[in-house]
Amino acid sequence: VYGRVIYCTVINYFFIRILKFLSVNKYFGPVVTMMYRMVKNMLYFIVLLLVVLVSFGVCQQSIKFPNEDWHWRLLRHVFYQPYFMLYGEVYAPDIDPECNPDCEEYGECGEAVDGSMM
Repeated sequence: VYGRVIYCTVINYFFIRILKFLSVNKYFGPVVTMMYRMVKNMLYFIVLLLVVLVSFGVCQQSIKFPNEDWHWRLLRHVFYQPYFMLYGEVYAPDIDPECNPDCEEYGECGEAVDGSMM
């Protein structure tokens, strides 16, 4: 595991160094400069998206599992479902679970009960 972390760090530094060499080139220099500026401008949107994603994830996780104890996997749960919900995944079985075939009274199975029926 530690070897992979070191390998990823070294390869990232290698790519950054290659970009520095390419920035001096007559043809690739302007392209590298444009990439740097685009990434810098895109960072504002990523931070804004991250704030919304974390706030929704924390609220969703605290509503669905109010008595859950702290563990490191909780961070994964905060980010995982909200991230895929950005792309249209609705997680329908989690939102609307199937009805228990043994329930006989209306409202037991998770259906909404109208206030006038109470």
